[in-house]
Amino acid sequence: MLSHNEDWDIWTDWYEDRLAGKPAIPVLDVARVTLPDGLWKQGAKAVNAELKRIRADLQAEGAEDPKAETGNLQGSGLSESGQEGTGQEPNWHEVVKQRLQDEAPVSAVIEDGRIAARDSPPDAKPPIDHPEDLQARLLGLRVAADKVLATLGEMPHNLGPYLARDIGHFSKAASQSPPAWYALDDAAACLRDHLRLLEDLAWPGATREDVERLVRRTEELRLLLQPQQPEPAPAANEKPPLELDPDKATPCAVGEILSGVEEAIRADGGRVLAPSAQQTLEHYTEKAREVLASPDTSEASEPVRQRRLTRWLKGLGGFAASTSGAIGVAVLTAPEAASTLMIRFETILNAIARLFT
Repeated sequence: MLSHNEDWDIWTDWYEDRLAGKPAIPVLDVARVTLPDGLWKQGAKAVNAELKRIRADLQAEGAEDPKAETGNLQGSGLSESGQEGTGQEPNWHEVVKQRLQDEAPVSAVIEDGRIAARDSPPDAKPPIDHPEDLQARLLGLRVAADKVLATLGEMPHNLGPYLARDIGHFSKAASQSPPAWYALDDAAACLRDHLRLLEDLAWPGATREDVERLVRRTEELRLLLQPQQPEPAPAANEKPPLELDPDKATPCAVGEILSGVEEAIRADGGRVLAPSAQQTLEHYTEKAREVLASPDTSEASEPVRQRRLTRWLKGLGGFAASTSGAIGVAVLTAPEAASTLMIRFETILNAIARLFT
């Protein structure tokens, strides 16, 4: 990238500083995520030149205070370098970004010179290798989901339209080729929400039992579809879950992030993002937009809305982080487009990370 003479050192310096354990410069991070759209459209050279100008101004003003926006992480066991045991406090924004990447359900990999998506960890295989059994079970799930959809369409009920929508999503996830655990697991999670939220309502016929069966059979597929997961951390080192800050994760703020992702997909036009990567990004943006568009803001449904939005934004942020990392170390067939995409995704990642407490 440096040989392209496009001021890419503004990003390689940033990357090397993170590897060295140096804290980020909050003011410059804010500048990265607030550059005007018109500048992005001028390409990587214009964006990088502007960031270098801002950095030079900050240095001249003596404003590079890396501790200006550090969070309170006492007891986290992490130092500014990301190491354990020093008792120092890291930049919370950088900690969130790293956790989004570490906990991402989908990872970016390089396939045929483009970014593709695989269930995490991408270099692991499911514990049980039996593709014929997997395909037979997925077919059974599709047939069962379509049967439930038909029942909801034929019988009167007061369950609302969202159950049918999410069963349709489930059927689509079970039909995905190649199959992806993250999509099926997300779809099953939505069905579990309905089972809890609509527990006191009358379900038509055996619909509730059929939906419970879909969720149960999805869990039975885990060993056939989800890559082998690493051993969980000891309880003493277990981190609290990331949670959205409702004051920051407003519909406007989330909507701007989703629009940025959609624009990145359109601008790329398949030059860098393979179909599986586009599908992953569209999956999370569509799911998050459904949450924003839902008119149900009752007290009972609000925890579900927050849980779902957290899940979709974590998935989106994790894949954006993984994609930026893959672009930074790989040779792709469209290097200029990849460079521009990396800048966009780093901006998206920063914006998502700032929504978490």
